[in-house]
Amino acid sequence: MEHPDIKEVADLIRQADELREKIDERIHHVLTADDMPANRVAALAAVTDRDRSSLYEARDRVADRLAKHTAALRIAVARLDPEALSKFDAHWTESMAQARDEFSLLPGRHFIDHWWAWVAIHRRPERAARFRDCEQIVATSEDRAARRAASAELGRILADAEADAA
Repeated sequence: MEHPDIKEVADLIRQADELREKIDERIHHVLTADDMPANRVAALAAVTDRDRSSLYEARDRVADRLAKHTAALRIAVARLDPEALSKFDAHWTESMAQARDEFSLLPGRHFIDHWWAWVAIHRRPERAARFRDCEQIVATSEDRAARRAASAELGRILADAEADAA
C-alpha cells in the first residue's frame, strides 16, 4: 500500500477543517435568521447534521491514510491534543536513547505502536473520554470487580481503536 506524502495529508486535513468551519458558520447564519420558518429550520438542521457527519467521516478517512511513522504521528498528536506533544517528544527522545544503548529497533517500534494506539483512541472524543474514565477506575477504585471490568473495557477500547486504525 502506498502512503501519501505527510505534507499532502496535513494539507488535506487543514482544508477539511477550514471547510468544516465555513459550513458551521453558514449553518449558524441560516439557523439564526429571523425570517426562517420553524419547519424549514428543523429540516435544514437535520440535513446539515447529516452533511456534517459525512464531512467528519471523510476527514477521518484522510487521517486514516497517514503512514505509520513518527512524522505522521507527530502531526496527528499535535492536531488532536497539542498539550500531549511534549510527552510525545520526550517519549521519542527516550526511545531513541534506549535504542542506541541497546542496539535494538524495539524501543522505536514500541514507541510507534504506543502513539499509533493513542491517536486511534483520541481521534474519537467519546472513546478517549471513556478510556480516561476506565483508567481512573483502575487506578483509584477499591472495588476489585470494578477494576477488572474497567480493565477489560480498556482492552476492548484499545482493540476497537487499533482495528479502526488498521
